[in-house]
Amino acid sequence: PASGQSQLVCSGCRNLLLYAVGATSVCCSVCNAVTAVPPPGTEMAQLVCGYCHTLLMYIRGATSVQCSCCHTVNLALEGIGPLRWGFESTGYYMVDNE
Repeated sequence: PASGQSQLVCSGCRNLLLYAVGATSVCCSVCNAVTAVPPPGTEMAQLVCGYCHTLLMYIRGATSVQCSCCHTVNLALEGIGPLRWGFESTGYYMVDNE
């Protein structure tokens, strides 16, 4: 993003949104969803869901991120890439990314 701008993922349609630094919320021009901006100083990271390939943003340092679209739990191992986990009534299981 340009200086004075930041980005986040729309809470409605999952498009990447650019916004002016200092804004507290952003209205998506595609779906009109209003997404809250994280507090200043919050370090964010991104990963792509290992199952449905949706771009996810999360607070840096999180160990897992649940996809808001397909509910897959992705391990957030920075520098390694997401590992995908599925869920059955017996509990979570690891899914091969290949």
